[in-house]
Amino acid sequence: MDVQAIGEPDAAEALLRTLLAVGPAALIGLQRELSGQQAGLRTHALLALGACLFTLAGLHLGGTEAGRVAGQVATGVGFIGAGTIIRDSLRVKGLTTAASLWVTAAIGVAAAVGAYSALAATVAVTLLVLLIVPPIERQILPHRKQQRVTVSLEPGTSPASAARSIAAILPDFQVIRVRSTSAGGQALTGEARLQRGVGPVEVLADIQALRGIRDVDLTI
Repeated sequence: MDVQAIGEPDAAEALLRTLLAVGPAALIGLQRELSGQQAGLRTHALLALGACLFTLAGLHLGGTEAGRVAGQVATGVGFIGAGTIIRDSLRVKGLTTAASLWVTAAIGVAAAVGAYSALAATVAVTLLVLLIVPPIERQILPHRKQQRVTVSLEPGTSPASAARSIAAILPDFQVIRVRSTSAGGQALTGEARLQRGVGPVEVLADIQALRGIRDVDLTI
């Protein structure tokens, strides 16, 4: 890349670079939002916009400021990404979203300096990783696949208590829905991943043996 390519752009070029930062970031954010993550389209778009603007400001200042600003953007995004990571018992969630935020900031910087080839390649690979890799991962790593668990409770059994007992068997069990049954009890539905080396039959037997459980169904 020549010196002119990383110099301060004119108004039209600055607008183009800003749009090229926000557009791809919004696509990545939309994918995360459709996956149920809190940091979605708006978060990713604004993060890329901010990273782009900081870098454009560094180009305006000239000298080595753009490089220093880019480094500080990367550091600052680390704190934002840390806020998306949730640790709950034995689970750690949000790592992929934190990584996508970090990549989004890099997209903003790349757009600001006019590194269009690197920007396009990064966006393509990022979307490939987020959209194509997960189903392949679930096929070659069956223990990573989410299983749906539906449990019918005896009358008087607390869904919260039952969920805690199930979580002792399936550590990442998450309740999706609780409903009343015609038998006067309640049923809860949740999702979890089977632990490595543990089969569905064993899991069904362990949950069925819990106090207050009337029936259990595991959807593979």
